[in-house]
Amino acid sequence: MRGRVPLRDDAVSQSSTRFTMTTDDTADDELSSTAEFEIALGRVIRTALENGVDPRGTWEYRNNGTDADVEVMVVELAD
Repeated sequence: MRGRVPLRDDAVSQSSTRFTMTTDDTADDELSSTAEFEIALGRVIRTALENGVDPRGTWEYRNNGTDADVEVMVVELAD
C-alpha cells in the first residue's frame, strides 16, 4: 500500500474493547452508493492513522432510535 501509515506498536490492542458512538447530527456528505461509502470510510480511517488515532477495535454506532444500530470492527490486515 503506497504511503502506508503504520500503527504504533505501543498502542493498546482495542480488539476486546467496544466503543459506542452516537450522533444527533446529520451527515453533510450524501452517500448514495457503496463506492461512495468505501471512499468515506477509507478517508476516516486514513485521517485517524495520520493523526495518531488507532482505529482498530469494535465500534458500536447508536442512532438514538432513528435508524438501525450497527457494529463495525476494524482489524489490521497482514501484508
